[in-house]
Amino acid sequence: MSHLFLLIVASLFSLSAFASTDQPKHIISIGTDGLGWSGLTTFFDYNKSKSGIKDSETSGGSLKLNYNYVFASRVMVGGDLYFDSEKNITKSASGAKTTNETTLSTIALSVGYNFNDDLFKSWWIKTLIGVGSVQTEIPSSKTDNGISFITIEGGKRFSFATWGLQNFSYAPSVAVTSAAYSKDAVDNGLNTSTTVQINILKFDILF
Repeated sequence: MSHLFLLIVASLFSLSAFASTDQPKHIISIGTDGLGWSGLTTFFDYNKSKSGIKDSETSGGSLKLNYNYVFASRVMVGGDLYFDSEKNITKSASGAKTTNETTLSTIALSVGYNFNDDLFKSWWIKTLIGVGSVQTEIPSSKTDNGISFITIEGGKRFSFATWGLQNFSYAPSVAVTSAAYSKDAVDNGLNTSTTVQINILKFDILF
């Protein structure tokens, strides 16, 4: 899957070389939380006599995709998909095995507006409405938390054209997310949350 992400990036660079003078219609964002798919596996080596643990292994993966289509009116419509999982398997010196697993998944639809004709240098704002779930399973319990959320995000693009990157813009933004929880979260007393996120390292690919 990591090869697929590299292929996508290479294709976008190729598109940049053949870009026309028309305004782009497609936007994909890359931030510090990544784009595409990534996976990891970590093996831990314990001192059995001190810890009582023979070995431990943690594995996980993350998938993030986003896309926006821009109409002639400068209105943009798109969607976001996010999935993250982590699993830890620990074996004790006595041979017992415990497993802890957490998965997070969200999907959202978005609508936004670009305030300038030149999309590569435009101020913009968008609203995302989405749903998701957080599932946690440990030896003693299992929880399933539902999430519904709305995000308002705005920012400014700065063109990289003078550096020869016709289809790239630096696009810092600020996002405010209000989330409401359901299922086990409400049973445990969690109702809502508000998050403010500043995206400093964020770039838009326009084509």
